Amino acid sequence: MDVTLSFIIIFANLLLLLATLLAWRMAWLTRERTAWGLIAAAASLMVMHRSLVFFQHSGRSYPAEFPAELLSLGFSALMLAGIIRLGPTFVSRGSFPEASPEPDKRYLSAGEEKYRFLLNNLSAVVFKGYADWSVEFPDDQIEALLGYKKEDFAAGLKWSELILPEDLETAKASFLRGLKGDKTYQREYRVRHKNGDLRWVRSRGQIFCREDGRIDFISGVIFDITEAKLDKLALQESEERHHALMENLKFGVVMVDHDYRIKMVNKAVRKNFPRPLQELVGQKCFKVFEKRSSLCPHCPGRQAMASGRPAEAETEGVRDDGSRYPVRLLALPLLEPNGVPQGFIEIVEDIAERREFQEERLRWSKLESLGLLAGGIAHDFNNILTAIQGNLYLARLDLPQTRPLREFLEASEKACLQAQNLAQQLLTLAKEGAPVKRPIFLADIVRQSLGFTCRGP
Repeated sequence: MDVTLSFIIIFANLLLLLATLLAWRMAWLTRERTAWGLIAAAASLMVMHRSLVFFQHSGRSYPAEFPAELLSLGFSALMLAGIIRLGPTFVSRGSFPEASPEPDKRYLSAGEEKYRFLLNNLSAVVFKGYADWSVEFPDDQIEALLGYKKEDFAAGLKWSELILPEDLETAKASFLRGLKGDKTYQREYRVRHKNGDLRWVRSRGQIFCREDGRIDFISGVIFDITEAKLDKLALQESEERHHALMENLKFGVVMVDHDYRIKMVNKAVRKNFPRPLQELVGQKCFKVFEKRSSLCPHCPGRQAMASGRPAEAETEGVRDDGSRYPVRLLALPLLEPNGVPQGFIEIVEDIAERREFQEERLRWSKLESLGLLAGGIAHDFNNILTAIQGNLYLARLDLPQTRPLREFLEASEKACLQAQNLAQQLLTLAKEGAPVKRPIFLADIVRQSLGFTCRGP
């Protein structure tokens, strides 16, 4: 046999054998196993036929029960059956259109259609990144997010150049944790928009590595969380301001649920109950604040939840050491949108100082009344003393200078003057006037006092 012809037959058989192996692989991998199995069987018979032809041309004989015509008939029948089996698959996808510069979406595979639909409607930016921070984007959604076109990244713009420097190390750390772990990561950080604005993004990715452990590429998505992050930061700032306000109030604030369990207390309340916060939260309010085993009969919270309006009460709280202190309670109901009470807020005012002030004010009021009474008495007493002093003066004028009785009248007149001075002091106290301060001779005061003492009553 000619060497060239033998080489062609051998090469054709090799190609046919390769096609047979591919057909069997398609029968194993695809859903159309029966159709591809028939085609693979036909290809196997064709290989046998080509082998027989090769033996014939090489001068060798082959068994008579396997004539070449019978093999040709067999693989032709199997090939026809396989094509008929695959026919409905092509028919269900429609006839093939004429060649056009752009593919028609109607003839895309179902998987590709689903992929494009998902890609176009996904509220995230799909990317493919590499270890040097270079990144690729399959669509133009990155331009809507950051103002840069995907061509800008293809031209050399690195993703690390857009991350804020103070967030870059955190982003790297979360990526390295994922690389050492399950090869997935999620991180939140700020990036700079092309116009200079800041955007918050959440990046989720899967890290693919080579056999030697080096990073091959990263596939993932980027979500724009700017609005959600700003809302969260605003809410957090509001909660911090609310917490600071509650903690610095001078009166106590307690939040209680509908089952009378404490949900929150501020520092003013904890001042009377120096124990960890977790030991207060979840406890029954009447057990903690008044050391009762059942609901307080005067509970304003129960009244507020029942009526839907604020309620007040004055009672005594009991500290952990057993000491009592007076308090005024104002309960404000917490209602759900449907009007069902879910608890109440109780404002606790320690009225011990107020009561002390009221008692002090009452004492001053009594002193003021006493001063007014003393002033009235002193005024009347002064009038009486004036009359006595006048009569003593007239009596002294009628007595001669040598009579001993004149000395007693003069002493009585001096006593009236002292009584008038005392009455004047009482009037000064009653009118809340300033006392008159003047120098006196102490010897005269002592002499007069001794004289009254020695004479006796």
